[in-house]
Amino acid sequence: MAGQLLKGKSVAREIQEKTAERVALLKEQGQAVKLAVILVGDDAPSHTYVGKKGKAAKKVGMEFELIAL
Repeated sequence: MAGQLLKGKSVAREIQEKTAERVALLKEQGQAVKLAVILVGDDAPSHTYVGKKGKAAKKVGMEFELIAL
């Protein structure tokens, strides 16, 4: 069986583009599109991870809300 090379950056870009299109369509239909994250504790790597998810959400046109407990 031959292997298949996946180029991660191009796959990620395609997913982002499709997500942005879907978010735009939902907004046109009057739907609110938001990613909300509940973060418990002060774990630095978790804060970094959630921050990156927030940037990704905003990049595709979603609102982002962080609820830190």
